[in-house]
Amino acid sequence: MLLRYFFSPALARLRDIHRASRLKKLQRVLGIKPTSLGSLSEAGEVFEAALLEPVIRELAGQVLPPHVPAEQEAWRGLTAVEGSLLPALPQMAWALWPDEQHRAAKLHLSFEVRRAIPVPARVSAGNRAETAALRTLLAPGRI
Repeated sequence: MLLRYFFSPALARLRDIHRASRLKKLQRVLGIKPTSLGSLSEAGEVFEAALLEPVIRELAGQVLPPHVPAEQEAWRGLTAVEGSLLPALPQMAWALWPDEQHRAAKLHLSFEVRRAIPVPARVSAGNRAETAALRTLLAPGRI
C-alpha cells in the first residue's frame, strides 16, 4: 500500500491509504487485507526504505526500451542527474538542514533519458553535497 501511495495522486495522506485498503477490488488485485491506521502510522519507523532499492532496480530492469529512431541512438547512456530537497517530518532528526527548525531529505536521482526511467537513486540528509552523491551514482558507460 505504501508503494501504491507513491504512484497514485489520489492517495495523499495516511487516511487515504487506510480507506483504499478497505476497497474490495484493491484487496483482491493486490492480495491484501484491510490495513489499520495505526499500522500505517508506524510503518515509516518499522520498514527500512533501503530494502526497496533491489525491488525498484529489478522493476527498472524489466522496462523495455522504447522504439528509438536511428538519429536518437546517440542517446544510449545519456543520463540526467538531479538533486532535489524534500521537506522532512520534525521527527526525522537525521534530516536537519540547516538548523533544528529546517529539516529536509535530498533525493539524488539519475534518469536514463533513452528509456525514460529512473536508474540509481539515493536519499540523504538535505545538507549532503551534490558532488559527493554524484560520485556514488556515476556508472561506466553513462554520460
